Amino acid sequence: MNTVKSVIYGWGVLIVAGAGAYYYAKKDIDARRQDQKYRGARPMDKLSWQERIEQSPSEPILSRAGTSTAPGETSVEVKSTPSGLGSPTRPPEVR
Repeated sequence: MNTVKSVIYGWGVLIVAGAGAYYYAKKDIDARRQDQKYRGARPMDKLSWQERIEQSPSEPILSRAGTSTAPGETSVEVKSTPSGLGSPTRPPEVR
């Protein structure tokens, strides 16, 4: 069984490791943002979600099954079960 000391030591190590990872990740992200800012690749204005959608190119949508489908294209059907969970089924293949 774990002693009080070992639990405290474990939590301490976890917190220190998490803080170190956060510090280095934050440093890397800030450096990338600064680089993008100087290159002009990072927009200075904050856009609303409607403006971002208008500016984004039309891309295929990722379906629930994890396959990429273009808008209007059919995908995997999901049948509902009594438990409320769906089970994916594929339409029969034509040979």
